[in-house]
Amino acid sequence: MKYIETALEPNGALLTGFCYEPSVTLPESAAKPAVLVFPGGAYMHCVDKEADPIAMAYLANGFNAFVLRYCTTGGITPGCPKKTEEEVFDCALADAVSAMRYLRENAESLRIDPERIATVGFSAGANLSASLNILTGEKANAMILGYGAYENDLNIRNVRTRPLYPDIDENTPPAFLFATQPDATVPCENTLNMALALHKAGVPVECHLFVSGDHGLALATHTTGDENPDAAQWLDMSVRFLGHIWSKENLLWGGLDKKSPTLDTRCDILAAHPEAKAVIAREFPDKVAMLTANPFFSYISFRRFAMMMQLDPEKVAGIEAELKTLR
Repeated sequence: MKYIETALEPNGALLTGFCYEPSVTLPESAAKPAVLVFPGGAYMHCVDKEADPIAMAYLANGFNAFVLRYCTTGGITPGCPKKTEEEVFDCALADAVSAMRYLRENAESLRIDPERIATVGFSAGANLSASLNILTGEKANAMILGYGAYENDLNIRNVRTRPLYPDIDENTPPAFLFATQPDATVPCENTLNMALALHKAGVPVECHLFVSGDHGLALATHTTGDENPDAAQWLDMSVRFLGHIWSKENLLWGGLDKKSPTLDTRCDILAAHPEAKAVIAREFPDKVAMLTANPFFSYISFRRFAMMMQLDPEKVAGIEAELKTLR
């Protein structure tokens, strides 16, 4: 295991990382998927239980994991002095941009795939994650947002953030959101409204609202306190979500080089497979362009697409049989 620690320009924010190194006892992979964790803390500090424990949990699931301790009104490191409430958001957002740029520019030495980086944020950290992926050009490839605050012109402990909803568009990364219904600190309506805005923009989104649990539950296990077996499911759910959107099939980072395309293969992957696309085009010539025309269709299986479009079941069965012959 390789541990990294570096101070980032322009504010001296601290980026720490935990990376797999080559080993004969581990599955060989030239580049791992990665997560960049933004702890919460109302932009006053970075909460420890939403930092390294989260990184360790994703590390155990095969990710190289990084934690950004960004600028806050309470300061971070000697190189990053305290910020005022008026300047802290802009400084934190600059830190997030710098961290994402660092991961991509150093992807080879960090052994990460620059096209499979997800930001993981909690509360104010979820606000920062969403802001990075909606307001800047240095976007991740997906975002995991836990009990975050996203409302327009939201005031977090007198910290004025920027409006998010107006800038959500089809270029916003796929998102996994979760929250708890009793949360009195950041009402769950934030999560529900964000999910709806993403859906309306055609962004692939998965959203979970758990019936119990307070704000700041982190992993919702004994590791971070606030044990809640139901809410603790969010981690495994998020790993499956990332595996789905980043895989060629509905398997964790599987590929068509290992299996034949099927009705359960994502539409955009089938459209990129010349023989599979030809099979579909022969039966449904007026539908084949739709496989990639809308981001929503791109990320669902052809089986689900066929159900939504009410395609002829006999023709769909014929496609299924023919896809099995392809290699």
